[in-house]
Amino acid sequence: MGRVALFVLFAFASIIVPVVVILVYALLTFQPPFIVTAPVTAETIELLPLDQDSRNPARVEQERDILDVVQSISVQFPDGGRVVLMEFPALADMPERFSAITAGIPTDSKALVLGRYLTYHRRDNGLYGVLFYDAPWILISEAKTKQAIDEQFRQIAVLEEQPKSGFIALTQGNLGMLFGVIGIYCALLVLLWLRMASWAAGIDRASGIQPLPVESLRARLLAINETDAPFMLQPGKQQNELIAEWKYADAKWVGIMAAGGLKSVARIKLRLDGKSCKVRSQDTLCRLRWTGAAGSGSTASARLSASWFRGIAFAQYDTGFIGGLILTNDAQPTVSAAYHWKFNIQEMKQPLVAIITQAGWDWKPVITFSRLLNG
Repeated sequence: MGRVALFVLFAFASIIVPVVVILVYALLTFQPPFIVTAPVTAETIELLPLDQDSRNPARVEQERDILDVVQSISVQFPDGGRVVLMEFPALADMPERFSAITAGIPTDSKALVLGRYLTYHRRDNGLYGVLFYDAPWILISEAKTKQAIDEQFRQIAVLEEQPKSGFIALTQGNLGMLFGVIGIYCALLVLLWLRMASWAAGIDRASGIQPLPVESLRARLLAINETDAPFMLQPGKQQNELIAEWKYADAKWVGIMAAGGLKSVARIKLRLDGKSCKVRSQDTLCRLRWTGAAGSGSTASARLSASWFRGIAFAQYDTGFIGGLILTNDAQPTVSAAYHWKFNIQEMKQPLVAIITQAGWDWKPVITFSRLLNG
């Protein structure tokens, strides 16, 4: 498995694995906020202010036919809220029954947690509600305000409130700490991604070659300017910096670029580190703005517009790639007259990597030149 594949796998796993662990932990430790603890008998039912639906034989019969309900108890509150307790015979079918009841509630907003705890807002009467199951019971509470939902449950004698546990207990009242942990993890993850991206796209120096002095490597790179290649290297703002870019303003090449409909070009910024014998590179893709007759050859002219990408372009380095600029046996660059240039970043990057690695230096792409972030 190549470096880039390992980096992609690590990036994917660093996001998915924590999410899966949290979801599994939350699922395994989930318990409903209220459970039925006392037997629901004729005596306990008589203590509840049942609404008219609970005494309606036709409605009870309908629920038994559709959902196979053993008993359904609906408690009506003076402000219009209600609590519904529904008992079922088979525990294995609870998720299906839960989904069936959920589908029958007209809502304009809802949120489902772990497939067994639903919060919603009804569009028909404006009540807020929660629906969850604790086999063999499904419990529903609907009220005018969210705060009144749990309070209604507490007034039902056969229900007992459960202490918060698991993931909910872990985060209850500790949202600041939770977001802090997430922030620290994300910061460490970004730092690790930046360093791994640099490692994944990097090319090690050729084995058995003594690194050349920085001046000699610089001279080899600048020798590209003496060829007829459609890109050149020029000094950057820092002493150890070179910038490789296409000759979009050269009269010889501008017509070919315009005829090909070129809309963006790459620039590669190189920084030579003589202490570590590494060349750090940063890719930039810039839009090319044409003036004049953009498709009419020599009458067209171009200039760089805003850059839309800066970082690492993961172009595959192929030792067997034969581009327009090749190296002779004595590491001198020469241009192939028969090559048809496409002006992509690989055509520029391949000879640069070859010159640098054959000089005994490492090629180290970076997203930023900060040593803290990219090493």
